[in-house]
Amino acid sequence: RISRLSHAISGWKESTLYVERAGTIRRSASPNADGSQVGKISLAIRDYEKAIELHPYEAATRINLAKLLSIRRENEEARRQYSAATHLQGGLEAGYQAHYQFAEHLVREGWEYFNENDFASSLAAFQEAWAQFGKIAEMMPWLPEHPEGFTLKLSVLQGLGAANQALGSIEEALANYDAASQIQGGTDAHYRAAVLLGNLAKSAWSERRPWEALTRFQEARQRIDLATVLPDGITPEAKTEYIGSLNRSIQYLREAKIEPLKKDAE
Repeated sequence: RISRLSHAISGWKESTLYVERAGTIRRSASPNADGSQVGKISLAIRDYEKAIELHPYEAATRINLAKLLSIRRENEEARRQYSAATHLQGGLEAGYQAHYQFAEHLVREGWEYFNENDFASSLAAFQEAWAQFGKIAEMMPWLPEHPEGFTLKLSVLQGLGAANQALGSIEEALANYDAASQIQGGTDAHYRAAVLLGNLAKSAWSERRPWEALTRFQEARQRIDLATVLPDGITPEAKTEYIGSLNRSIQYLREAKIEPLKKDAE
């Protein structure tokens, strides 16, 4: 099929032929493959680029190009193509796909920055992903309640929470985890919130604010019971151990006659 398309292209430089050949090559390649298959991705990229040169107003072509650039970790160019696709006319489905896949790319990019300890860039990527999700929700108000929608929303909120936490923006991180915990499949955010509250409690204790420490320990204890699903890498045994640590801290402070903060005093 590729050879037939190549023969056709040799006589007729038509964007649809380049798109069709690029798609055929792309489907035969694998993102995790050896050098020859990575080479196929490069060939597909060149065909999509040629198609765009001939017909620059097709959103689907730019989306497919951006997906391959994302696989290659060419993030800046992938962003440019996704952004261009979101501004092209192509109907509701094309617009949705452009914003949705752009958001997915930004989430992956956000975690890459996070794993490199570049938390500011990580937060910026997650924030941009959240903006893309907002545009999707405007186009399709029903989507946030659909599995495809709330899965994306959850992944963005979890990223925002992690990045805000790493940057010391504790209230923002807790708000992100709170929002994530309300989404189907997002109860692992309760565990993340519990650990964050536990760390706040330890800081308050070390700074000689035992009443605040007790309040935070109690909040953490309440939240961790709600974590029916655990984050990746956290075992039930680790959860049990953490609960035990919280219980011991709460008991110690209570025996010391410490009273938790009252709501209006926080």
